[in-house]
Amino acid sequence: MKKIAIIVVTLFFCLPLFINAQESSEFKPFSFGLKAVPSISFLKTESKDLKNGNAALNFGYGLMAEFNFAPNYGLLTGVEINDNRGNVDYINTSKILYFPEGDTVPFYLQSRKYNVKYLNVPILLKLKTNE
Repeated sequence: MKKIAIIVVTLFFCLPLFINAQESSEFKPFSFGLKAVPSISFLKTESKDLKNGNAALNFGYGLMAEFNFAPNYGLLTGVEINDNRGNVDYINTSKILYFPEGDTVPFYLQSRKYNVKYLNVPILLKLKTNE
């Protein structure tokens, strides 16, 4: 049983040495694919009344297309939707907190969440060289 496990693990790690998916030398005029873009973003304010919030984990996705008009030249385009999230803290002076002793707190800190989606249409010129 131990020998079989060693053989299977060895084949599993050696198999990529014999496989080459990029070896095709034929010219492909068109190819397409899917795109996933994880990112981290935050909102920054320049106002003294607002405070920067925490960073948020975001995600984008889209379709890509490549149009090759020669073996070394091509045009890339696609559609991508990026999702940016973040929050901003601000002081709300309209809500004054009153305590039983008569003391007041002149501000109330609130947080506002923002979710912005962007639609990107990139256009790229791809220039390749021979090995």
